[in-house]
Amino acid sequence: MEKFKNMKNSKWSRVIAAALCMVLVLGVIFQANLFSAAEEKEKAARKETIAEESIERVADSRTMDDWQESFGTEEDTSNAGRIWTDKTVVDGDITLQTVDGETSAMVNRKDGEDSDNFMVALSALSSNKTVTGESAAPVDVVFVLDISASMYNVSPDGKQKIAILIEAANETIDRILKLNTANRVSVILYCGATGTNDNSPETTATCPLPLDSYKSMNGQYLLLLDNGRGIEVADGVINSSGEEMPPEGRRVTGYTYIQNGLMKALNQFTDAADGTDERIPVIALMSDGAPTAANTKYTQEGESNVGVGDITDIRTTFLTQLTASWIKEKVNHLYQKTPLFFSVGLAVEDNDYANMVLNPSERTDNELDAWWNQFFESNVRETGVIYTPKDQNRTEIEIIKADDLITDRYYVDRFFNANNAEELNQAFEDIIEEIRLQSGYYPTDADRDNANYSGYLVFKDEIGQYMRVEYMNGVMYNGTLYDGSEFASEANNGNIEEFLDSLVERLNIDMDEARELLDNALEHGQISYKSETEFSNYIGWYSDENGNYLGWYSESGTGDTTVPEGAVYANKSYFYYGESSGTVTGANLMYLGVRVMERLSNGRQTVQLSIPASLVPIVRYDVITQTDSDQQETDTTTKNLAYPMRLFYEVGLEGGINEYDLSAVSDDYSYKKEDETSRTYYFYSNAWNTTNNTKNAETKVTFSPSKENEFYYYTSDTPIYVKSQESGDGFQLYDGESHPEGTFYYKKTVYNLAGGKADKYIEITSAALGKAIRQENGGWCIPKETSKYNEGDYIKNKEDGNPTQTADYSRMPRVNLETGTSGTSTNMATSISKSVRDLVSIEVLLGNNGRIGITQGRLRGAKVVLSEDVPEGDENRAFDFVMTLDESSSTGKIIGEKDGQEVEFPINQDGTISFQLKDKESILFYLPIGRTVSIEEINASEYSTQMTVAQNGTEETHEDTKNSGPVIIMRNSVSSVTAGNIWGEPAELLNLSKGTSSPDGNDDTTQPLKGAIFDIYELICKNPAHTDETHMKIIDDNYKDENIESPCWKFISETTSGPYGGISFIDPNTGTTLFFKKGTYRLIEVKAPEGYTKPIAQWNIEVTPGGAAPFVFKEVLGNNGERPPAIINSAENEFVLMNYKPLNPPITGGRGITGFIVIGLGMMISASLFGVHLILQKKRGKL
Repeated sequence: MEKFKNMKNSKWSRVIAAALCMVLVLGVIFQANLFSAAEEKEKAARKETIAEESIERVADSRTMDDWQESFGTEEDTSNAGRIWTDKTVVDGDITLQTVDGETSAMVNRKDGEDSDNFMVALSALSSNKTVTGESAAPVDVVFVLDISASMYNVSPDGKQKIAILIEAANETIDRILKLNTANRVSVILYCGATGTNDNSPETTATCPLPLDSYKSMNGQYLLLLDNGRGIEVADGVINSSGEEMPPEGRRVTGYTYIQNGLMKALNQFTDAADGTDERIPVIALMSDGAPTAANTKYTQEGESNVGVGDITDIRTTFLTQLTASWIKEKVNHLYQKTPLFFSVGLAVEDNDYANMVLNPSERTDNELDAWWNQFFESNVRETGVIYTPKDQNRTEIEIIKADDLITDRYYVDRFFNANNAEELNQAFEDIIEEIRLQSGYYPTDADRDNANYSGYLVFKDEIGQYMRVEYMNGVMYNGTLYDGSEFASEANNGNIEEFLDSLVERLNIDMDEARELLDNALEHGQISYKSETEFSNYIGWYSDENGNYLGWYSESGTGDTTVPEGAVYANKSYFYYGESSGTVTGANLMYLGVRVMERLSNGRQTVQLSIPASLVPIVRYDVITQTDSDQQETDTTTKNLAYPMRLFYEVGLEGGINEYDLSAVSDDYSYKKEDETSRTYYFYSNAWNTTNNTKNAETKVTFSPSKENEFYYYTSDTPIYVKSQESGDGFQLYDGESHPEGTFYYKKTVYNLAGGKADKYIEITSAALGKAIRQENGGWCIPKETSKYNEGDYIKNKEDGNPTQTADYSRMPRVNLETGTSGTSTNMATSISKSVRDLVSIEVLLGNNGRIGITQGRLRGAKVVLSEDVPEGDENRAFDFVMTLDESSSTGKIIGEKDGQEVEFPINQDGTISFQLKDKESILFYLPIGRTVSIEEINASEYSTQMTVAQNGTEETHEDTKNSGPVIIMRNSVSSVTAGNIWGEPAELLNLSKGTSSPDGNDDTTQPLKGAIFDIYELICKNPAHTDETHMKIIDDNYKDENIESPCWKFISETTSGPYGGISFIDPNTGTTLFFKKGTYRLIEVKAPEGYTKPIAQWNIEVTPGGAAPFVFKEVLGNNGERPPAIINSAENEFVLMNYKPLNPPITGGRGITGFIVIGLGMMISASLFGVHLILQKKRGKL
């Protein structure tokens, strides 16, 4: 304790006590700040709760995820064939998820959270089903296989090439034949001459398996002999006639005469072409090297006349390409379908000529290009084309153009490169998959040979009136968003040839028009690329009412701005580039049609999205049926999941329409509500209408399903069932005498994803039942190609109370039928020889919408002069007013009504509007509800003003004020502000500010100063003995004391200079800016800004309103003769009062800081030395 007692009286106790006091003071300060901040937040929250919002934004619940109900969580193939479409509108950004609930992608609006736009998403997804043995379209596949001597060698993995080829070929043949019992295959084996100097005879190619359907033992169709030296047909291979195929084959030998093998393949297609109108032809060419032999008669079989031995060159390459291109076109004519042409290269990566033949679109050279150009330019038969080789070792050859069949030199649809057994097997596996996909139907009615330009799903989304497409965000496939930068980059780099073909097809124009259109777009920046974020990817063009191209269009007004005659729309077509995902072939996105159509007559916009069959993602159900030795079937179903494709774009209000300004909206606008106190306008992201008291969507998607699509059509004559107590499953075939009427059913087999299958009985629509026909067996059936679709089963009603109050549904399908006749059918009951077939077109109305509601209340500003004795000339005076708007206001204008006429008031940059009113005039302003405004009368200083604010049934008058104070605009009350004026003395406004300057005028000249405090007094002296000299003496704070007897000066107001030096006195009676009437005033600076000298002297101000010099400043000297700082007259009635920095300790960084630092450091050093001296003296005992 003694220790602490000693400490109590020590200097340290005083230091600690001082520190604790400081902590307590700071704690109180911070605590006060915290409670103050909490109070402010609470006040703000209360204000937000009370105030109404002028803008209401709502959107219908998103339905873009309900595709999963059919294709994500389903248990069987009930929905196979269904084409799902959707439109979703979101007030914000969009997050997408996988079927497992994981986030897969986000699509953000261009301006992010600052955006006022709706995001619109158009979505599409289709599906189909293939069952082994029941594929919709059978195929004819001819394999052209290389058995030249090099195939006896080993591949890079050390395995014999011929061995791995035969193994892969057997597996492929077996699987293709099992895909569909109607599928047919053929095998061509080719090689070349064995002699080094010999031409290759026609016999170097053979066909051991002609085009037919086969069965085999253990999946073996070809057999390898003599350790790989030969190939022949395996034992037990049975053709469609039940005959066993002979063991025909060929030795693995010789060079490579590819032309000969291809001609043999053509023979197979030619022989089988009759009745193949529903078959898909397929050529599969395989080689391990380049052609060493060729024939200049490229359309005929025969012995080669170019090339001998193992030497290959550009001549044999070009001739082989000619034959391959010609055969593809020839088969096209035979089958009326473009054949699929696949090629497989085995270890040919380093062989240029082999790659030119097997992968012609990717590998070429200048000489080959020149030969092709010369060929295309030559005439048929009349002109021989002579090709001169580059070196003397090759002879000239002459090629006569046989016909004009060849129009495309790129004949290969897909090339597969393989270097080993695994890659070769994978190549053939991919070929099987391609064939399977092609044989499975497209869900829409597409031309298989032209799927990039047929089988369209066409969305037409009419944008709501006064709304516009603000931004195209892009197209999404499988979670990848293509925003158009990929296309812009490709086009900017000159990769446009393929795109030009697309443009020709889509706009139905010729190549010259397409090039001109593209050149204009590139020249004027419609297509441009600087970076991934700076690009443009559209082309502008005019069209007529039917969408026919009329000419180029420039939105920016550059170039030729002439509008073609007959133009109805200005179009912006957006283009995208990249491979699609989940589609049949991974088609390029350039074939998508994305267009914004703007009607020239009224500016209304429509978004049109055209998706060809090749770009519609497909959920595929693959069913494999296997039969065991006991003849028991096992069904295995595999689902290949695909995600919808989507187009995202933003829709927002037209420029110029906002919560303050609705003047652009026509008087007859349909979607508005108005009463005596307010008006509300509703704007919709998408158009809709009301017909016969039913709300209908204007957005729709149309498509024609494939006749092979079992979801929409009966794909075969389908028996009719009726319920029966006698049948085990409760249904039996209907065989009554009368035409079926009422409730009947058809049987549908569905396959379970977990395995197995089940029969379901589905009610037949009345329309389909009306077309029932009698069969030879006495039963009844629904004819093939009759519409099956029951539209009522797939209506999607809004489930959230329809917040936009538009159409009641999100999705409303409708079936449109056209009736035709096709084929023959025996109808025993009615003897109808022709069955009636339906041509089905589906139209789906998409009702989701977004709505913006803008509500404006009414504020009346009025003026009344209460005095009768106004000065002469003021009887018809227009008084100036300023309305200060809510801080959230933007530039634009406000609409008001004056004398029954609409008047526009521009919004100034400071968020105010200016207007004038005469006596007994008023203006009715339309302002957004929930906003706070104030009205102030200005430049009427000779009048005293009272402001009367009436609102919500109450009225309040503020005397002697020119400002109404805050007025909240209400929905259910017309607010009014009335300025009443009474004539008074004239007065002037003093514009005074605070500045700084050094004594020599070279430092901080005319810099504004904040924080100076000023008092203003008015001379009210009534003592006749006082003179002007009496009133030129310094006055002090005692004059603020109201108890002083007979004061000469009356304190009026105190103020502090602002951040920019401004000094503004407030009239204590009105609470507004002080206007100075005629008289004498005293200006006193009672506190200078930190670091500056407070003047001792003061100023008198002589005020003469309306005079030549309304304000005259006179110096009032200090008691010791001190003069006040200068006052600079910077402009009319504008003055700057100067301050100086003192030569004293630099508390706030004033002048003289360097000198004081030096002095301070010197004193500290001296004190330290003296202290050390004293310590040493004490230790020496001298103190």
